[in-house]
Amino acid sequence: EIPGTISLDKTSSAPLNRSSSSTPDRRATYPGRWLPNGDNSARPASVLDAAPATYTISPRIQYQSFQYEIRDKMPCLANLSGSGVYTESAGVCAAPAFHTLGIRIDYSGVSAGASYVPQYVDIAGVTQDMVFETSGSNWAGWVVPTADLGRVSEIIIPRDTTQEERRSDTIRVYGYADASTQDGQTLQNQATIDWYLRGATTATASRQSAPADIFILNAPPFGVT
Repeated sequence: EIPGTISLDKTSSAPLNRSSSSTPDRRATYPGRWLPNGDNSARPASVLDAAPATYTISPRIQYQSFQYEIRDKMPCLANLSGSGVYTESAGVCAAPAFHTLGIRIDYSGVSAGASYVPQYVDIAGVTQDMVFETSGSNWAGWVVPTADLGRVSEIIIPRDTTQEERRSDTIRVYGYADASTQDGQTLQNQATIDWYLRGATTATASRQSAPADIFILNAPPFGVT
């Protein structure tokens, strides 16, 4: 086990306020890819566009010298509870309820090199590389190729030696709810992490995040897919 404090936090955000009180709760979205401008079904993904929903993953570790790998399965349409909550499937999800558009990593120290790339598992169970889109000061963004939008069952944040110098990265997963989701339903998401001491082949510690929820509200007054 790793000395000191380690954790994996998971939160969610979306444009719509689901609260009826004076305190906003912006974790709600409409079904479909309704941002940035209505029907975006033919629009290539971009981490610079407004996203209909976002999950944020925050690995935290007290000491340096550790690499991490994060795996994040998407909620699945086949896993709908009686209370209207979509959760991940045990195996590969053939019909995700949340569709990933892209990932942004904000680095808490030295940035990963140009060859670093997050990955995804498609609905056929094949691991694919994301496509680098853009970067800035201590952050970088990758997108899902247009041909695979709607076909991402799991996200993988691979190990990298530069992680040994960082202790508090922030990873944003941008996406949207499947068009078939309905008012009152919930997209629940959890992630897992393995920490490795430098180049070790066996994980020193593992954690699972608490669930993070995206809530579905009534469909907007225009067709979106």
